[in-house]
Amino acid sequence: MKSRMMLVILSFALFMGVPSVQATKKVDQPDWESLMEQAHNVQAKYSNKSVEYTTIRKDFRKVFTKAAMMTIFMEHILIHEELFRLASTDFSPYIIPSLEWTSFHVQKSSDNEVVLLEDHREPTELMGPQRILRKVTITQTEEGWRISHLDWVQKEESNKE
Repeated sequence: MKSRMMLVILSFALFMGVPSVQATKKVDQPDWESLMEQAHNVQAKYSNKSVEYTTIRKDFRKVFTKAAMMTIFMEHILIHEELFRLASTDFSPYIIPSLEWTSFHVQKSSDNEVVLLEDHREPTELMGPQRILRKVTITQTEEGWRISHLDWVQKEESNKE
């Protein structure tokens, strides 16, 4: 009887001393600032030089989904003598700015998606009470985290005193 009681107490102590293991797998959130800088750098790189399509596509696919890449290409790609170059502009939802020029914050986050919204921007040449802010969606894909959607959001300007 004493040996059973000792066995029960020893089992209980061993059970309490061993840390529990959770069965759920936590997905790491992306380093979105690094991904945004990579996207800015790849866009800047190809606004300065013309290359073959396979080269530009390979670099873009490291940071963008295929759909996002094609949206950018439809809006900004220039083709000259079978070479491709990115036409850039500061005022486009498809051009990722350097985080040295602007900042973003996480608007919404889940295990497989992060939505970023550009922080308050200075007035642009556009007239009106709205502020136009970039909205960037980053999605977990089979290849890793990629920028999957680029868009604008209009915010009404508050009354200034």
